[in-house]
Amino acid sequence: MMAKKEFTFKGKGLGELQAMSVKDFAKICNSRTRRSLLRGVNEHLLKKVKAAQEIIKTGKYPKPVKTHDRDHVVLPSMVGITVAVYNGRDFVNVEVKEKMLGHFLGEFSLTRKRLQHGKAGIGATKSSTAITARWWKMVKKEYQIQGINPKKIASVMMKNKPVSLKYSREVISNIKGKRVDKVMPWLKRILEHEEFLPLRKYNKKVAHRKGDSKGMTKVGRFPKRTIEAFIELLESVKSNADYKGLDSDNLLIHHMFASQGFSRMSYQSQGRISGKKRQKKSTHLEIIVMEAR
Repeated sequence: MMAKKEFTFKGKGLGELQAMSVKDFAKICNSRTRRSLLRGVNEHLLKKVKAAQEIIKTGKYPKPVKTHDRDHVVLPSMVGITVAVYNGRDFVNVEVKEKMLGHFLGEFSLTRKRLQHGKAGIGATKSSTAITARWWKMVKKEYQIQGINPKKIASVMMKNKPVSLKYSREVISNIKGKRVDKVMPWLKRILEHEEFLPLRKYNKKVAHRKGDSKGMTKVGRFPKRTIEAFIELLESVKSNADYKGLDSDNLLIHHMFASQGFSRMSYQSQGRISGKKRQKKSTHLEIIVMEAR
């Protein structure tokens, strides 16, 4: 059997590279990487990388190090850890290996997904085959938050729910961090128009409501479809918690997130404005709960 070839970068082994300073490592890199390193590095990111390496030395596996800095160079000190690089929508886990040295983190967290075309049907053009593939590419697969012990939580995700993204974010800002048994009656009161949903961000050209202010504002609405979706979401997560052996009457909303889903395009077929394009938007909803202390 052939012996495994030892890794080298510009003639230096991994141990030598990790012992070098950032300026010394920049001298042996190509011109673009060298200019980027000499301008400075993200000290906050390197501090988290160092903490992750210390955890690895104890024999444990650390959580992925999250960062939005896509232009940061992969340094020798990062080898062996997992970096969650933001791609504009999600954090993509990147396991740093020796062959990535000198590259940029953004190269391993793509912002676009390849569109796969199927076979066109009878009487169809090749361009029409992209619709189904694009639909499946827009389906959300991972939760926005990672690294939580799955035995202590219950979670639910709704994909491409036909509700407003803006109203969903307003609901989340009002109920995140609260108890489920207190949130459910509040949502039902909004559904019965006894209270309104406070709109603190998306409130342009929205009328004020009579009575006392809610959530430091009197601007609000009664988004029936969005509220019904959140009631369904909470009932589902309570069922999941009960199935996993958690106390479904003592749950706290630990995490909630809403993101844009697939946009369905259609055309109006009749009338004097036939052919007018219509766009129906959807929203991905996710929730994670745990037992309240």
